[in-house]
Amino acid sequence: MVSRRWGVGVQIIVILGGLSTGWAEPAFNAKITDYFKVNWSSVSYDKTLNNPKISSEKQQVSERLSLSCEVKILKPDLTLGTSREGVITLLTDRSGRNIDAGTSSSVQSRMMRIPYEGLRYRTRFVQPPQPSRWLAYVRSVLRLPRRARSRPEPVSELQPSEIRVQLDTGLRERAGGEIGRIKGYFYALVAESIKYVEVPFEPNSNWVRLTDGLDIQVVKAQCTGSSYQFEIATRSQGQYDRMLSAGESVPSQIVMDRQFIGRDGKPVRNYSGYRRVPASVGGRGGGSGSRLGQIKTIRYVIAVNPAHYKIPFELEHIPLPKP
Repeated sequence: MVSRRWGVGVQIIVILGGLSTGWAEPAFNAKITDYFKVNWSSVSYDKTLNNPKISSEKQQVSERLSLSCEVKILKPDLTLGTSREGVITLLTDRSGRNIDAGTSSSVQSRMMRIPYEGLRYRTRFVQPPQPSRWLAYVRSVLRLPRRARSRPEPVSELQPSEIRVQLDTGLRERAGGEIGRIKGYFYALVAESIKYVEVPFEPNSNWVRLTDGLDIQVVKAQCTGSSYQFEIATRSQGQYDRMLSAGESVPSQIVMDRQFIGRDGKPVRNYSGYRRVPASVGGRGGGSGSRLGQIKTIRYVIAVNPAHYKIPFELEHIPLPKP
C-alpha cells in the first residue's frame, strides 16, 4: 500500500563519561544482524508549491520521495538505540536493472551525523488468565464463592523502530512503478551484556558506584503504597550532554534504565514513550497509582561494552506512486 502520510521524530541521546571526537566505521556482524527484522511499511511522495503572491520568490516546486521501514527488535535487553536513516547499497527495478541515481551516496555523505533513537514503548492493558474449567468445577462442587473477575493489568509493549530512506523522485519514472529490490543498512548500538546495580529505596549517606566515574547517593526516598517521592544525587567526572551518532566513541558502560522495584521483584510502574540512553540517573521525582505498592529497591540496568554495528536489510517488490 502506498501512503502519503509523513511523520518526523528525533530522539536526543545523552552521554555520560569521557567521549572522544574520534569516528570509526561500524562493522557488520551476523549474530547482531539476527537481533533485528526489517519490513517496509509505506512509500511517501510529497510535492509542495510556494505561492508567489505571498512571498517575493518565484514559484518553486519541492518534491520528496521516501521509503519508511519498521524494525522489529528481537533483543531489546541488549539494544540501546537504532538510527532513523538508512544507507542504500543497491536499488533495482523489477527486471533487476540498477536504477540508483546517487541516492546512496547522498545519504552516505551525511552518515557521520546520523543520531541514534532510543527504543519506544507503549502501555496497554491485558486481561489476566482466567482459572481453568476444572478449577471452576471444583470450586462449584465445594460450593466456594466465585472469584471476582480480575481487572486488566497494564504492561509495557515494545514498539517497532523506524528507518527512513530518501529516494530520488525520478525513480517513479525509471522504476516502471515498482522497486524490484533494495539493499542497504542502518546503524544500531548494541551491548555485549548487561549488569544490574540495586540500591535500597531508603535515604543513605553512602555513595554507590554505577560505572567508572559515576556514583549516586539516595538522599530522599518515601513511599506510602499509593505514591512515592525520591531525590538522588550524582557525582560524575566529565558529565555533559551531546548527541550520540553512529561510529562515535562510547564509554565501556552506559546506564540504560532505572527501575523502581516492588516487593515482588517487578517494576512498580510501566514504562511508556522513548527510552533515554543513558537513562535518568539522578534528580528528583515521584509518582502515584492505586496499584503502586511498596518500593523495595532502585535497580540500575547497565549496558556493558556497547558497540556500533551496521545492520543490513534487503526488501523486494515495493510499489511506487505514479508519476
